[in-house]
Amino acid sequence: MKENTNSEKIILGMSVAHHDGSMCILKGGKIVAAIEVERLSKKKKEPLRDNNFSLLVEYILDAAEVKWEDIDYVAHGCSPEYPDLNSVEFALDWVMGGSKLQPKPIYTVPHHLSHASATYFTSPFTDSVFLTLDGSEGDCEYFFHNSLIGWGDHHILQADRMIPSGFSIYYQRVCEYLGLGDPLHKVGTLMGLASYGTILDSYVDLPATVKKTNLIKENFSGAADVAATAQKVLEERILYFIKNDISSPGLNRDQYESTNLCLGGGTFYNCPTNSRILKETKFKNIHHFPACGDSGIGIGAALYVAHAILDQPRYQYKPHEICYLGKDYKLKKEIDYEYIARRISEGAVVAWMNGRSEFGPRALGNRSLLADPRNQYN
Repeated sequence: MKENTNSEKIILGMSVAHHDGSMCILKGGKIVAAIEVERLSKKKKEPLRDNNFSLLVEYILDAAEVKWEDIDYVAHGCSPEYPDLNSVEFALDWVMGGSKLQPKPIYTVPHHLSHASATYFTSPFTDSVFLTLDGSEGDCEYFFHNSLIGWGDHHILQADRMIPSGFSIYYQRVCEYLGLGDPLHKVGTLMGLASYGTILDSYVDLPATVKKTNLIKENFSGAADVAATAQKVLEERILYFIKNDISSPGLNRDQYESTNLCLGGGTFYNCPTNSRILKETKFKNIHHFPACGDSGIGIGAALYVAHAILDQPRYQYKPHEICYLGKDYKLKKEIDYEYIARRISEGAVVAWMNGRSEFGPRALGNRSLLADPRNQYN
């Protein structure tokens, strides 16, 4: 069998963390298929383990139309919650332990560098500053804090420094304090709740060990006010950091003169914060990878190997090419749109499946439940 040149190398990327497991395939530097564990297991936020590794491999190889023998490299992002996984040997044994597949050469890419890679290498920019931020509290050889700043220049992705940041951890603790539930699942609920509240005059101070309450059930208005205040704190701290630590002329670095900004890490699912960054900072162009949380670090690790290590050419993605990455199941008959519209107007809830499934925590019309918003019972 003819050996692939570097520009043709096929890479399997995987997210190996304590949640949001995923897998992807890159051909010649382009993402051709990706799927999250939860899409197949039906268990939200499920990690990649040896008991579901084979399930994902079978799916992703079929979606990308390749065989395991065609894979040249495996790439996975460092897991701050499981430091042992950062060793190549342990990762192969732990993740592929139940698999009969032949091991492949494997690259381990640091967690936040994977976040940065996912957003920068899918962006249209040839130069950009990047900022990653998430709520991790783990530690590993490459991971000392939960944020990373640096810059991208064509194929180069340069990590500058990691910074200690309590922005996202504070937000998570407010989520627990209000009784919303596990922050891993409920920080989006906190963001939504904030829109119902009034910002309090004083900062909501929380101890390191949070005493959970049922405030959301006991006093909705009070809980909403706390949420609004926490949202304000998050926004202001991130904006202050960007304006003073990234945009400061005192850095005297040409790389930070770019008006492009790539954002990665689960914190940047926070929509109000992203809007304010665009409106209130020097950055004129902002790019997010749609799956900016940990499900995206497998893609980020694979992109880093493809472009920063193998020097494969960068691909200029159209928006749908970084969103819709699952299989496309061909319909057996034409869609009767008039019938569907009538049934929705009559109060029916329609399960909608169209084209390739999305990679990331949304559906955006390809895997959706459609209902009439005028119907209060929906």
